[in-house]
Amino acid sequence: MNALRLLRRGAGRLLPAPLMRGIHEVRNRGRAVGRAGGRAGKLRVALLGGQSLVRPELERPGAGSAVQVRVSDLDDATVALRPRSRDLKAFELVFDEGLHLPPPEIDGPLARIAVFGANIGLPLADLAVRYPSARLLGVEPDPDNATLARRNVADLGDRATIVETAVWHCDAELAVTWTQDAWGLDLAEVGPGGADDAETITAVDAGRLLREFTGGPPVDYLLVNIESAWYELLRHGDWTRDVTCIKIEIQDHYDEAVPMLERLGFRARLEHLGWGAFAVGVRPDVEPRPTGRVTSYVERARHSSRWRRDAARDRAAQARAFGERTVIARTGRRTAPTSRILCYHTVGMPSMGVNDVSLRRLERQLEQALDAGYRFVPAAELAADPLPSPGEDLRLALTFDDGFRSILTTVEPLLRGLGIPWTAFVVSGFAEGRKGHDDFLDWREISGLAERGVTIASHSVTHPNFRLLSGGQIVDELEQSRAALRTNLGLDTPEFAIPFGQSGNWTPAAHAAAEEAGYRTVYAQSVERSPDGTVPRTFVTKFDDDRIFRAALAGAFDRWEEWF
Repeated sequence: MNALRLLRRGAGRLLPAPLMRGIHEVRNRGRAVGRAGGRAGKLRVALLGGQSLVRPELERPGAGSAVQVRVSDLDDATVALRPRSRDLKAFELVFDEGLHLPPPEIDGPLARIAVFGANIGLPLADLAVRYPSARLLGVEPDPDNATLARRNVADLGDRATIVETAVWHCDAELAVTWTQDAWGLDLAEVGPGGADDAETITAVDAGRLLREFTGGPPVDYLLVNIESAWYELLRHGDWTRDVTCIKIEIQDHYDEAVPMLERLGFRARLEHLGWGAFAVGVRPDVEPRPTGRVTSYVERARHSSRWRRDAARDRAAQARAFGERTVIARTGRRTAPTSRILCYHTVGMPSMGVNDVSLRRLERQLEQALDAGYRFVPAAELAADPLPSPGEDLRLALTFDDGFRSILTTVEPLLRGLGIPWTAFVVSGFAEGRKGHDDFLDWREISGLAERGVTIASHSVTHPNFRLLSGGQIVDELEQSRAALRTNLGLDTPEFAIPFGQSGNWTPAAHAAAEEAGYRTVYAQSVERSPDGTVPRTFVTKFDDDRIFRAALAGAFDRWEEWF
């Protein structure tokens, strides 16, 4: 245990509980400031945090009091937050703690997501970025919360729907109460004697609401944040039969949540938190993700050490990429924009780290390129025709490496609608399922892309560092991947993209073997540092906002290489 942990543990024992809570609140406010985008956004969050610490909420806040805050995790989109309300805490829970996210069993793209108790829409906004092909439903009975939720998801268009109502296990009249510092309205069924003087609201049948949202297919993920009302909703839970995964915030009836979900046919568990718990239910036909569980203490220690090392390396790589690209974009040399080939990987798969670009950011980059006068062409056209001098005929080619699922669910519909040609470099072993999960497309899905006009080319069998391979291994990776495309797609591709693609990943011997295997074009990264005989591409990262992307088009990163 390091000194910092010892200090925290000692402070927790010695300091009064109210003081410790205050320290945690200050720390959380600091994290929230870090999540805000831009100086103005950070200042607004800091002011909101200061107000919440000094002057707690005294009355029910109206939507008109909200201020706009840019959010880094939403590609600098803005959200509306109210002073002296629970909105800043909701901001922290979503963008810092991620408690709204589906459990790890639900891996890969989601098509239909619903949130009961959407509050001001922050969970929906974040889930929309993480699952760019999903349609989303938010249900919120509080009028002010619902108003802000609509505002916070407005840029999603038809993808997101906010319904201002309460949900119940049937159509019913519910009594409504509100207390200071509450997340929203407290709901209870009106008894036979009526509601007396209590305010009431009409609630709608949850099952009917979900069926109207999906049109028939099941909801992939349902998040339920409706205070104590969850208990009655689940006790009469036949409406959940068309829900694949459900996650419920609970602060009472802890012993009953799991049995209730199991009676409804879910594989269930309870995840305890300091202030409550989440009851999680997943249908039995959803395969649990491999946990990589090991048995011996030695194996556990080795596994933990390797995981920590890899995680630390990934964090360091992301920090390096962010820092370098931010500095280079501000201070690096510029030329007039010129034609170039862009290299992407995933869109809307945040677990891919530096390689992932959100759908909103990709759309913005395409807009920037069109506004700058670029026209989009196939990569092969630019590879065959030497790039013109800066400022001349501006052409741009898009390529996507590895064959991740997001190129089918997100990239292909977008680019097809815009009439933009593009190339997918696929790893044949991944298409055959060697990774053991469905993050990658299979041959049937890749064939569908080819039929819709996408250029499919080779990216090796196992995605190795070619510099570390023997001569025989190099030949196998090159020839077998090309043969796999021929067998499964009927394509004799002349194009190959180097895995990792940097100057340290390719040798003259590998290049000679590629020519012998029938490849006429080999793509790399880094315009000025690409190996001899290869075609350079410009790498695009998750950090590339408008300024960085403009700098990339102007050649600021022509010597930059990713650290893998």
